[in-house]
Amino acid sequence: SVSVKAKNKTYVNYRLKTSTLPVFNEYHARFYTFNEKINKYIKVVPDIIQDMICPVVLAHFIIGDGSFSSDGRVRIFTNHYTYDECALLTKAIQKNCDIQCAVLFDRTSKNGEKQYILTIGKTQLEKLQFLVKPYIHDTILYRVGVLYNPFKCNIKLY
Repeated sequence: SVSVKAKNKTYVNYRLKTSTLPVFNEYHARFYTFNEKINKYIKVVPDIIQDMICPVVLAHFIIGDGSFSSDGRVRIFTNHYTYDECALLTKAIQKNCDIQCAVLFDRTSKNGEKQYILTIGKTQLEKLQFLVKPYIHDTILYRVGVLYNPFKCNIKLY
């Protein structure tokens, strides 16, 4: 803990440090590249993504960046990826998971770059739910259109 003095009061701040294992270095090297213009690492979709996508990976994409919209679609917010990277992801999901999805223009960023999301339509929802439900905790199944009720069974919205 660290003491921080303000005008009339002293606050205690707590800091956490985490460590990582060397096994994760390989994944960092695959999914991040150093951008010299901005002097930091940026997320990228590796060329070998088609060998990596499976229902578990798709579930984790949805857990981290997915949402369910009121029109029955699942959106995966891939705004930090280029259109080509999103297209590569879409192709891998379609081939390896047999889920039809599309790349959609979302918005233009503050620095003028186009940002895209992946969308999985209502016609694919039941198949998607069946595929990823075993890998998503009940309390966040809402990201694929399933409401969690601790007293009853899960309720599908669509």
